[in-house]
Amino acid sequence: MRKFLFICSVIVFLFSGLAFAQERTQIQEAKEMVENAFVAAKEKLPTIMKEVWERQIVAFWKKAGSWVKNNILSKMERRYEEIDSGARKKIKKQEPLVKNEIKEKIQTGEVSLWAKLRVFIEDKFGWVFR
Repeated sequence: MRKFLFICSVIVFLFSGLAFAQERTQIQEAKEMVENAFVAAKEKLPTIMKEVWERQIVAFWKKAGSWVKNNILSKMERRYEEIDSGARKKIKKQEPLVKNEIKEKIQTGEVSLWAKLRVFIEDKFGWVFR
C-alpha cells in the first residue's frame, strides 16, 4: 500500500509540475504575442490612420461640403438676390418721400433746437439780459 501511495503521489507531483510548466509557457507565449501585437500596431498604425483619414474622412467632408454648396448655399444666394432686388425697388419708390420727410425733420429740428437753446439761455442767463 505504501508503494501505491508513493507512486500516486509521484505521478500527481509530476503531472502538477508539468501542468505548471505548461501554464508558464502558455503565459510566456501570450506575453510574447501581446508584445508582438503592440510592436506591429506601433509600426503600422500611422499608415493605417493616414489611409483611413485620406480615403474616408477627407472624402466624406469634401462630399458634404460640395452638397452644402450645391443645395443650401445656392438656394440662399437666390433668396438673398430676390430679397435684395425687392428691397432696392421699395427703396427707390420711397426715396423721394423719405428725402422730403428728412428735410422737414431737419427744418423742424432746427426750429425746435433754436427754441430749446433760447429757453435754456433765458433760463440760465436771463438775469444778464434783464
